Amino acid sequence: MAWFTVTVKCRPPASPVVLMFLTALAMAPALATAGQGGAGSIIGQVTDNSGGALPGVTVTATSPALQVRQMTTVTNAQGEYRLTPLPFGPYAVEYELTGFRTVHVQNVQLTVGFVARLDQVMELGTLAETITVSGASPLVDTTSGATRTTLVGEAIRILPSGQVGVHALLAQVPGARENLDVGGSSVTATARFDYNGQTGQVWQLLEGVLSGRQNNMGNGTKYDYTTVENARVQTSGNGAEMPKRGMLLDIVTKAGGNTFHGGGQWAQSHNKLQSNNVDDSLRALGIRAAPKLVKRFDRNAQVGGKIIEDKLWFFSSARLIRFDREVYNTFHPDGSPAVSKEASWFFVNKLSAQITPQNKVIAFANLPSAPSELLDASEFVPPSAAYTSGEDHRVFKAEWQTVRGSWFVGSLQAGK
Repeated sequence: MAWFTVTVKCRPPASPVVLMFLTALAMAPALATAGQGGAGSIIGQVTDNSGGALPGVTVTATSPALQVRQMTTVTNAQGEYRLTPLPFGPYAVEYELTGFRTVHVQNVQLTVGFVARLDQVMELGTLAETITVSGASPLVDTTSGATRTTLVGEAIRILPSGQVGVHALLAQVPGARENLDVGGSSVTATARFDYNGQTGQVWQLLEGVLSGRQNNMGNGTKYDYTTVENARVQTSGNGAEMPKRGMLLDIVTKAGGNTFHGGGQWAQSHNKLQSNNVDDSLRALGIRAAPKLVKRFDRNAQVGGKIIEDKLWFFSSARLIRFDREVYNTFHPDGSPAVSKEASWFFVNKLSAQITPQNKVIAFANLPSAPSELLDASEFVPPSAAYTSGEDHRVFKAEWQTVRGSWFVGSLQAGK
């Protein structure tokens, strides 16, 4: 399947060739449309003290979230500018024009899909004068009326079970109802996507690519949530990238940069920590023992950094979740308990290349294994008659991002 996302800002008169290209692109067949995963924007207009538009102002954005050192644009004849696509994170924006005081805006926070509008007024002054504005980060995206909940990497990491699965994310969304989870019990369960008391059709995006079964039940557990850097959940007022009435889930993973970073984790449980409430009265009813935990652990390692500084970056992660447990009151012919074994591998790889200042290419692969689980085995169905389940939820993406002046911003994605 292929997704096409093109955002256009055009100043008349437009070239007939450009108009023909845009018309052909709009008529091109596509199975679905999806918003560019994680892309934010900073837009606005620069004026002087009298309210007149200021063309030719150099607008520069810097951020530790940028893989290149800075993003720069120049205001047009109407004093308008647009910096996009921008990865989520904190930004500092500087406005410079000869004969005017330089304006420096700090602490502009972008989240996934957020469009921050920053209009500035520049005063006459000398080249050495600078006005610094702190804490001016927009709190409302004035370009969208969607009801959204956005979680950045810091919030995801400090949430209890925040890196376990989609259930922890949905627990932070007003009106959403997630699976009942006790101590991570639903980490391998199929996720529920209910909100505002109704069952809707979920639209799941991973890195801007449609993934999963698009109905009430989804495959939200088939991602490695230790790699999630930003997540957006919208329940109403969705834009054109959401073709259904249900919940939009947009997940963006970590990416490499000019500095190396990495991490790992190891979590493990033992059946000696498991309680047992089977007493003589329960044994008299034929209950021999509570299902015992056989093996449970979660291991993860990830690293990201540069291959070529300011040009080519990578991020890779590997995770193994193992959960083996006895099936309640179910035994093999020799009397040994039946054991359901689940082993889930997750491999995430992301390459980003800045070909030119106006062109960027991203390649992404999410490669989870197909976990198997002994289903329908019970005291009435022997293990030999049960079956195992396994689903392939791999996601691939190749994306080309391009910017042409202040009138054209494009993103072409192909994925499955």
